[in-house]
Amino acid sequence: MPKNRVIVPLLVCLCAATPAVAQSDLLLGITWPDSLLVTFDPAQGEIVETHLQLNPRERFRGLAYDRLHHRLYALAQVSNNLYLIDPSRPGVQHLGNLRLDRVPGENLDAGGLTYDAVSDRLLVTLEHWAGEGGTGAWSELAEVDVSSSSVHRIGVVDGTFLTSVAFDEGSGQLIGLALDGVGTWDDPQLTRVVQIDPETAETVSLLETPFHTVMGVALAGGSRFHSWVNGPEHFFALIDLGAGTFSTQGSSDRASVFSAMVTRDFPIRSQILPLPPVPVAFRIEGVVEAVEDPGNMLRRRVRPGGRFAGYLAYDASAPHQLRDPNAGKVHGLSVSFGTVAWSAQGLQVTVSNDLYLGPEQGRVDRFEISGRGGGADLLWVLADSSAAALDDNSMLPESFDLGDWGENSFTISARGRSKHSQPFEIRGRIDQITPSPVRGGVRWKSPPHR
Repeated sequence: MPKNRVIVPLLVCLCAATPAVAQSDLLLGITWPDSLLVTFDPAQGEIVETHLQLNPRERFRGLAYDRLHHRLYALAQVSNNLYLIDPSRPGVQHLGNLRLDRVPGENLDAGGLTYDAVSDRLLVTLEHWAGEGGTGAWSELAEVDVSSSSVHRIGVVDGTFLTSVAFDEGSGQLIGLALDGVGTWDDPQLTRVVQIDPETAETVSLLETPFHTVMGVALAGGSRFHSWVNGPEHFFALIDLGAGTFSTQGSSDRASVFSAMVTRDFPIRSQILPLPPVPVAFRIEGVVEAVEDPGNMLRRRVRPGGRFAGYLAYDASAPHQLRDPNAGKVHGLSVSFGTVAWSAQGLQVTVSNDLYLGPEQGRVDRFEISGRGGGADLLWVLADSSAAALDDNSMLPESFDLGDWGENSFTISARGRSKHSQPFEIRGRIDQITPSPVRGGVRWKSPPHR
């Protein structure tokens, strides 16, 4: 249970960034819209340097620096994917999907992330709520086993969301932001600054901020820390617990960081962006296993047992995007069944490494690629219930071994041009995939159209 001993309101200075912000107060954060790791100046609201690209289809809530081993951890919202970044070299390593056991009828997401340098452990806050609007809220403080991505409960904080957290080595305690319910920026319910015991999760309220939505705790020395505020405008703020002051800094609209932030007091390398393209192409072959065509749209030209062939091309350095962030040539998927053919340009690709499905199903590796063309939806799914097929998910695979995947399904489904026509579906599996030469970037081949 939280212990709300004394809540002292902050003295608010709604003014421009003050000279008290030192040059050393540069922060490292992950941008919300495109998941770039950047160094930014909260006083000016400007990005100083761009370091690397994380998965742009994910949104990152947590960022923590482990000074004992000189590494960063990044945590994505909703997917709860945990990533490791070595600041001395470019690149991102996917550690796994947090093993959160969800209860039917209850919502659960991971929020704040920090590293306890005294006990050498990664800590996370878990947010629970039962109803809409964040009703029935409660939080957990938990330790993350980075070798397995499993979480171990330390303690429970009833009645509130612990949205952000940071470990203060000086006091040996956690500084966090707590909100008792979600709402709009002008909601009268305000975010509180709390102190959390890392051994028991006992929580003490310290100060009340003047805003409803305040997120991110980047400690800046002494009793100060930086946060992001969603008020009448979006801006960064410097909170001084000792002086009881809340000073506005620069607008956050350019930096686009709001929760995943730490103080930048360590060196970090940058990689070349956009990433150098890694064009790959494959010839695919497979067998038809079932055909459902009640309207005879296919005119019996595709039958079970028949063979199909096609072409798959993409940029392996472009992670999980419909469009290639490297601005490479178009990528896509084609397939033909003799005289019947479809092609899709522009792919939706999802790569899941060690995706946790629950205590009964365990973990799974999953590769899913889909596109639409010629009036049909094309979908190829590979899955491995032993979670051994993939080592990472930060980039698309450059090669495939079909023997590593227990599930292999290829589906084409479509509805005719008339609203009265009945849909058809072709189900099969790809049993051969071989590299194909690529020249001049990601080349695209399309079979004859129907």
